[in-house]
Amino acid sequence: MLVDNKFLFLKIPRTATVAFERSCFLAGLSINYPGDNILAQRQADRGIEPRRHAHQTISKLREHFGNNYPVIAIDTDPLERFLSAWKYVIKFISEEHPEASKALSQIDTSSFIDAWQSEIGYNFNLQDI
Repeated sequence: MLVDNKFLFLKIPRTATVAFERSCFLAGLSINYPGDNILAQRQADRGIEPRRHAHQTISKLREHFGNNYPVIAIDTDPLERFLSAWKYVIKFISEEHPEASKALSQIDTSSFIDAWQSEIGYNFNLQDI
């Protein structure tokens, strides 16, 4: 998305992009979306935070807005992104498969991190998560 006609914001899944987008709306910044995101653009034009949250590639953003804008993105630790996605999946499947969701949600973060480190070999300092 193009923010206040100053920079492109590249939305990377599970990196607080909804919070960033919401902050832009609260700050009154103008937001422009690529051409295929017509509904989001109509909502943004009316000052309404879009309900649909789409992620576009950098090439799609450049194709629509050109190459004259700097690009900003939020990046997080890969494990934090995975844990965020894991929690999202549990929430998503709870509607269709409540028993599976309940079983998966009983896996605590500490056990998950221990398994991640031992099975995948991830050795980042994880004590703050």
